[in-house]
Amino acid sequence: MINDNMLSNLHVNSNFFLDFTPEDLYMMSNEKKLISILNKVLENMDKQKIFAIKSKWNRNVQIGKSKNIVLSYEEKKYLENKQKITMCIDPDWMPLEKNENGKHIGMSSDYIKLLQEKINIPIEMVDTKTWLESIEYAKQRKCDIYSLVMPTPERKLYMDFTKPYLQIPLVLVTRNDEIFYSDVALIKNKKIGIVKGYAYGEILQVKYPTLNLIEVNSLKEGLNKVEKNELFGFIGTLATAGYHIQKSYIGQLKITGKFEEKWSLGIGTRNDEPLLVSIFEKAIDAIEPEKHQEILNKWISVNFEKPSDYSFLLKILGFLGVVFLLLLYRQSQLKKYNEQLQKLSTTDSLTKVYNRLKLDEILEYEKKNFQRYYRPFCVVLLDIDDFKDINDKFGHSVGDSFLVELAELLNKNKRNTDSLGRWGGEEFLIILPECDIEGAHKVAQKLKNTIEDHIFKIVGHKTASFGIAQIREGEDINTLFDRVDNALYTSKQQGKNRVTIDL
Repeated sequence: MINDNMLSNLHVNSNFFLDFTPEDLYMMSNEKKLISILNKVLENMDKQKIFAIKSKWNRNVQIGKSKNIVLSYEEKKYLENKQKITMCIDPDWMPLEKNENGKHIGMSSDYIKLLQEKINIPIEMVDTKTWLESIEYAKQRKCDIYSLVMPTPERKLYMDFTKPYLQIPLVLVTRNDEIFYSDVALIKNKKIGIVKGYAYGEILQVKYPTLNLIEVNSLKEGLNKVEKNELFGFIGTLATAGYHIQKSYIGQLKITGKFEEKWSLGIGTRNDEPLLVSIFEKAIDAIEPEKHQEILNKWISVNFEKPSDYSFLLKILGFLGVVFLLLLYRQSQLKKYNEQLQKLSTTDSLTKVYNRLKLDEILEYEKKNFQRYYRPFCVVLLDIDDFKDINDKFGHSVGDSFLVELAELLNKNKRNTDSLGRWGGEEFLIILPECDIEGAHKVAQKLKNTIEDHIFKIVGHKTASFGIAQIREGEDINTLFDRVDNALYTSKQQGKNRVTIDL
């Protein structure tokens, strides 16, 4: 109306939208059938058509223009051509999100409504039944964005990622009769469930190679298996685990461990349309801090019954506070001692490098990594030439000091990504991840020359012989070690102080 009547002394200060229903129209109160018919018409109207009507009659509504964010010309043009944005979600991940009979609900739903207001373009959910189906849709470019997603190396092949707008701690859920674990790395040889396709599965497997992670199809399936004692535990977010325990498993399951990692979740966008990620970055930046708190309070809240005796409540809270502080101190001490025990159980007492037990764990992890992702790794086995002469000539204490000095020398000259350990006696093993046989040969040759040039305390110059082998498809660890051991034996037979490759 301002434009049509050329009222140049007036301007629009801000925009607001009114959603109406048939009851808002003036009609006779006895026209209930007409109201019902109009309701059905509105429910079945295409969202794009509704948005187009609003845009037509309110000229201040422009696709890609918002009072909160400033878009570039290319971003505005992209949204004008796009008309709508399709979105995939995790269909069963409450309270974070859910596909409930074709309707998007949960925390992410509230965020998506805010983001839709910021960019002024409809965002429509694509109907999927599982998270794995949503991921497949990502690869097939059937969805433009993903409401809550965490970046992984594999996903970066087909997605871009905004900064996270939700950060939620990871927790361990077990049966009610289990103890609290201050350090989840101490849990060994127990089956722990994770949802197949979730990003933290890959991340935790790398950081905690001793965890026996078992993939399940959904959070509910994982918790049910824990309840039936088919799994020792299940890893999920504090929000989702707490929600489902309160809803379905009170008295059966509890949270018994917490990871240092947090699940940082943002918007995932298809990377063949790169403007999407910059648009949603700006939209996320424009969300007011109080909106974050409002959504958090709505979906993750604790209600207390109002007590009639506040002084009694304060006494209880004071007592619980003291108990909590004592438990906190006890847990910190337990964590400290557990860390010391963990170090003692994985470290060679003399040289302070990994012991054979820890090396076995790393080898098993690298083998699984190779089987799953075809990432090569090599092993280097080295043995000090004529080590017996040191003990015979100088005594065992000098021999021990020599091994300590040798371990320090190897540690300084290996790659940062390599794992060094004492295999036994004067033999040391180096595991080289993401390395082929040529790369391993260069590393071994460098270490051989370093040892040869080094002047050891009391002993002087010494040499070492090396064997190298690369994992082969279908090969187990024992066979790999037979080959690297034969390569080391060949080095010894051919005059020592050399590197032999098993091809």
